[in-house]
Amino acid sequence: MSEDLFDDERDWDGFPEPQSVLTELASDPDVDSGVSAATVIESESELVERRVRRTLTANDPDAANRSSFPAPKYEGLVASRRGFESRYDDAPTGFTDAEVPYVEHGRPARECGRCTGSGRETCNRCNGTEKHTCRTCGGDKERTCPECDGETRKTCPECDGDAIEECPECTSGTLGCDVCDGTGTEECQNCDSTGTLTSEHQCPRCDGRSAIKCPDCDGDDDECDGCDGEVVVDCPRCDGEGVEDVERDCPECSGDGSNDCEACGGTAERDCDTCGGEGQIRCSRCHGSEEVRCTTCDETGEIRCTVCDESGNVECDVCEDGRVTCDTCEGHGELVEAHEGTLSFKTDTVVNLNATAVPTDHVTGHDGWEAERERRDPETDGGLYREETTVDEIPVTRVRYRHGGNEFVVFQIDGDVRYDDAPKPTAALREQVESAVEDGFFEYDDDRTLAETIKAGPRQFVGSVVTVGVVAGIAAVITVVGSFLLAALPLGSSITDTIGIALPVVGGVLYASRRRPSRRIATAANGAGLLAPAVGVVLAAVAVVSAVGSPLLRVVVVAAAVAFWADRVAGRLAYESVRLSHASSQRRTFIADTLDARPSELDGHAFTDRLPDPDPSPAPTFLDRVAAVAHTGGVGATAGYLGLLVVTLVVDPTLLLQYVPYSVALGGPVLVFAGVTLGLASIGFGGSASTDESSEPQPAAPSKSTDPLDDGRSDPTAVDLTERQLLLLYFVDTLDEAHGLALTDRYEEQIGTELNHGQLYPDLDTLRDAGLVNKVSAGRSDRYVTTTEGEAVLQRRHAELEGLVDAALQPPQ
Repeated sequence: MSEDLFDDERDWDGFPEPQSVLTELASDPDVDSGVSAATVIESESELVERRVRRTLTANDPDAANRSSFPAPKYEGLVASRRGFESRYDDAPTGFTDAEVPYVEHGRPARECGRCTGSGRETCNRCNGTEKHTCRTCGGDKERTCPECDGETRKTCPECDGDAIEECPECTSGTLGCDVCDGTGTEECQNCDSTGTLTSEHQCPRCDGRSAIKCPDCDGDDDECDGCDGEVVVDCPRCDGEGVEDVERDCPECSGDGSNDCEACGGTAERDCDTCGGEGQIRCSRCHGSEEVRCTTCDETGEIRCTVCDESGNVECDVCEDGRVTCDTCEGHGELVEAHEGTLSFKTDTVVNLNATAVPTDHVTGHDGWEAERERRDPETDGGLYREETTVDEIPVTRVRYRHGGNEFVVFQIDGDVRYDDAPKPTAALREQVESAVEDGFFEYDDDRTLAETIKAGPRQFVGSVVTVGVVAGIAAVITVVGSFLLAALPLGSSITDTIGIALPVVGGVLYASRRRPSRRIATAANGAGLLAPAVGVVLAAVAVVSAVGSPLLRVVVVAAAVAFWADRVAGRLAYESVRLSHASSQRRTFIADTLDARPSELDGHAFTDRLPDPDPSPAPTFLDRVAAVAHTGGVGATAGYLGLLVVTLVVDPTLLLQYVPYSVALGGPVLVFAGVTLGLASIGFGGSASTDESSEPQPAAPSKSTDPLDDGRSDPTAVDLTERQLLLLYFVDTLDEAHGLALTDRYEEQIGTELNHGQLYPDLDTLRDAGLVNKVSAGRSDRYVTTTEGEAVLQRRHAELEGLVDAALQPPQ
């Protein structure tokens, strides 16, 4: 090892103080400047040794083999390639990849054994006969007829295989009769198309005498003024003619004036002369068979081969005299055998870093200074050709410090500060939070304006009407059917009346309890979706106060308005539950996946008030319960009552009020209205925040340290966990893939009790918020891993874990 290899040595002033490393870290614009005053927990310094071994290997797989070349080709290779004996002369001087093509020089030529030096050989195509079998007929001298493809018959060229076609003159085999012009009738010649015949008959009144006795004097008064003493007068029926015309139906046409056309028999149609009444015509050439005989092959299916002129053989198209150029020597008659190939040089580098205080990925190839170098040049034929080992020394200082209640680690490597994670500046945290809020990251949807809500009112009104109408209709059916059934039972009148009134109400409640309240009220910000039902309630109240209509009709109006109001209030409460749940979920997603900082770094900053409340009040579960009660009791009971009222109103408007006082009939819907409205007010004053309906105690919030720089996470004893949360922390630590399903299976298998999602994920969120576990995205699912704080809790409470699970459980690692 020569001394001139150490010209890269540097002047080194020793390891820096931990506080100076933090001061340099604080100058980074992406790090909180307050890091310079952070508390140093521990520091460690060392000279890291980096050993770099570089090798150059030679590979010559073709060195032991000789290949044959035509003489001219060999001469070209000799002129362009390094000689076989001197191929290593072109090896790289350092450590770079290289390829050296070579060929053995000075080899003599010999006669080609395949063509015995002539450069030509027998043609493989014709075997030297200069002829080969005709490819068209295969030597049979005949080939398949191309016209009929050997079938002896071919498709009729006249009809192209469609031997039957529609008649061009008619559509169904008939034409309109040209005698009667398609009417099916002709004029009756017997009565001249009048339908009647006229003939003269003797007048029955005067018996053909043309006169009758005077009706005034009955023929007895010669001085009668009516007959001027004539005693007779002209017959008024035949006007003194003695005969009269009598009309009768023509017997030929039965009084119609027309008869069936003799040409078409009254059908108004006649057979088409072109198709003979069939509606289709056949091809005149193939007569419907679709094929004709092939005239090309005279129905034999084969024709003489014109390519070989019926000889079965053709002239060879490869050679001229039965011989071709030799493939081995390429027609030169001589070959040269010589070594030919490519000598390849490949480099490889192996780096070993002897470090305990710094991760290897923090060290770059430019860090440190060269302390030692050794080079060997064995220069063997193949295998290791050259190697060099360099040893560098790199000064590394590792500082673990506490800032804002969190622990961080920073490294100074060869004078440069490097880190994986560091406290973020307050301005950067504020920008992340404000950007998420302004971009609508936590919003459930884009709330409509007041004008948009009013515009959408008619469609929402129809939806509520349908909901209330369905429940009322079911209640009406129950009322009618129940009245018939109750009438057949031997019950007292009071019991029958009570059951008859209760049945439709109970039916409405049962039906509504199976239906979830609609959440399609996109008006969480302005509440204008309740405007229409509120107007309906006001109008119903005005009707009651003004005594509009009959008493029962007023009760119907109030019940309909209250049912409409309850439906919309239930939807409003359900929507608010979804909105609050979404905001809380988005807060957790923002902190876990989007925030470029530790969650605890947000603590103590005023701008965190812009984030949604992690535990909103009223709680979404509370709002869901209130919405369910409003829907079941408000819509179900009131709409069921409405169905009863409508049936009563139709049958007898006074019937119900004979059993129930008007104030009582009206008071039911009014009480429902008051209860539903009180439920709506829960949006303002909040409700229970409990999300776990089991009897197990809920986890307490992690205790907080009074130290402003300590959020309690660094001290595992500050975290108060329930037994279930402690067990889940243990299972997260011991499972290889701690995702939700695996944790549920392990818990139920070890503990023997059921664990549902409503218990599992809130507990995991508590463990994550306490800094005991981290959630890692793993494809379509998430898995959980314990932190150093979580491991400390498990070690401290190992004895308690043994009592919870089993004495055979091993302590967590």
